Amino acid sequence: MLTTAPLIVGFFIILLQIGPFLGHPASANVIESVSKFSYFLTYANPAAAGLGILTLGIVLGSPAKLSRLIPSPLLALIVGTLAAVFFLPNRDLRLIGRYILPKFTKYCQNPRLYLW
Repeated sequence: MLTTAPLIVGFFIILLQIGPFLGHPASANVIESVSKFSYFLTYANPAAAGLGILTLGIVLGSPAKLSRLIPSPLLALIVGTLAAVFFLPNRDLRLIGRYILPKFTKYCQNPRLYLW
């Protein structure tokens, strides 16, 4: 065998992330993701691609001294979130909070009860 399984799995993960990087829904099928590559490039969401490039730039380009204080993926998450919320509010971005986070208002009928 010429390549290791972790290398192939990592390559597949990168192929699966091309669509979400360009603002399209994620797919669990590598063949589907590769076959739609030209579609992803043609109909890319510029805001989503810009955030992806910004995130990669922060993760890969953070100085070592700064990374000791705050890990570069965490810094990229904070900067990307702030950029999406304040600078790109109406750009049709697929945000995690819209799909995963529960509706806490259902559980907190009296918000003053939870303030310290």
